Amino acid sequence: MRLHALALLTALALPALAQTEPQNFLAAGAGFNSASSPQANGWISFATRVADKTYSFTTTEFTSNKPNSVRTGVARIVMRAGSMTVLALGDAGAAMGAESFGGAFSAGGITTFDLSKLVKAEGVHLVVALKAVKTAITDAQPVFSFGIGKAF
Repeated sequence: MRLHALALLTALALPALAQTEPQNFLAAGAGFNSASSPQANGWISFATRVADKTYSFTTTEFTSNKPNSVRTGVARIVMRAGSMTVLALGDAGAAMGAESFGGAFSAGGITTFDLSKLVKAEGVHLVVALKAVKTAITDAQPVFSFGIGKAF
């Protein structure tokens, strides 16, 4: 009898544990790079699901005094726990400066926190990222970013 009750509870709990992946995700926010001048930057990212747990991910970063970079790559979900999702990211693209142009690369992690229940709006997420960014213009630098996103 106990085995049947356990099986029934497990069957009822499994759908609650299943989380659907959104097809698209759009986010924007601010970043901080202590080795850059200015140290703050803005960013906007768009991701679209291309396979199970895998997204094509494009980011544009910009600052007040010079153009920055546009990169595209792959983000892969590596962990989910409750309302938190952790993704590994790698991307490549171009960096533009006032008088220079070259390659740009980054790798790191992104963590999103689903705020839907808190803000009573479906698909709203807090986004926190830590990446190492290397461009033809600069050495590899750690960049901490945060922002708000919408899954749809």
